Amino acid sequence: MNLIKSILSVKSIMIFRLVTGMYFDISKNKIVTILAKAYCVLVAIVINVLFYKGYEIRITDPINLFLQHIIFNSNILSNLFSKGEYLFEFLNKISYEDNEIPISTLVTILIVLEKIISLVYIGLTNFNCLFLSFITVDMIVHLSNIARIMRFEIFCHRMADLRRKVEQDLSAARRFEDGEEVMMEKLKKCLDDYLKLLDVMNENNGASKFLILLSIMTAVPRVVNIGYIILSSEVGYISQFNFLFPETVVDTTVMLVPAALSEMVNSEIEALKLCIIKQLLVCRGETKRDAILNALVLLQQHPFKYTVWRLFTVDGTLILSVISLFTKHIVAMVQFAHFFD
Repeated sequence: MNLIKSILSVKSIMIFRLVTGMYFDISKNKIVTILAKAYCVLVAIVINVLFYKGYEIRITDPINLFLQHIIFNSNILSNLFSKGEYLFEFLNKISYEDNEIPISTLVTILIVLEKIISLVYIGLTNFNCLFLSFITVDMIVHLSNIARIMRFEIFCHRMADLRRKVEQDLSAARRFEDGEEVMMEKLKKCLDDYLKLLDVMNENNGASKFLILLSIMTAVPRVVNIGYIILSSEVGYISQFNFLFPETVVDTTVMLVPAALSEMVNSEIEALKLCIIKQLLVCRGETKRDAILNALVLLQQHPFKYTVWRLFTVDGTLILSVISLFTKHIVAMVQFAHFFD
């Protein structure tokens, strides 16, 4: 079990991303850092050469190829300049020691499995080395989201830890003779930790926000491209659809995982509020009541909202908006399907 946990730890997944060309600050040694950056640049050069070769042979699907090209290079550059989206700086500041990241691990496995299935399918139909290269590129593009997913998942775990700690501390405070003072101290410590978590989550996230925005902006063209492939009756599109459709589904799922995790964070915050509200039922003095009400006001005035430069919020509303947008475009394409005949 310990071996499995170590294999699926944060650093192991980041090293796996590093192998695919996504840089992170693997060591404080300057030589190791230079070598790692040089390796990532080399991977980027090789894959860009493959992209240009792909433009020559995949001219029937230029949209998906072009979007992949943009996303890949944006992720390479962002990770180079942000040291892997500052994930390990985030971990140090948030004081996260538990290596269990089940959602990020599941997403990583899902990405790899989807590519293996695509590879098996292509191997049974029309295998060639260049197509294998593009499957690898697709996997790299999808894996680029894992750092963001881990950031949200770890933040969710820390918020859950805070909620559990508050429940235990407030429950234990009743056993002391000076329980009112102990409770107020615990409550103050809880609020300080809560604000610290919010501050850490909002630090050094420019690269992550840019990549989230890029994912959202390229999602609709991908879906429109898939819709065109479905509605087109040209020979050879079916095999491309069988490859592109699961790729797009996985890409959309991975893109929306941070929004789902954000909703889980808000659920933990609501549970934290409820825990504090329950103290009103047993409080006796006005001082204690005022402290509880002040805590609730602070939580109300400092909610968790991960906004991408005030354009949209990464939460459940983003999931609904993306699904609604996809549905509208698909319905519109079906209505005008006769133009593709």
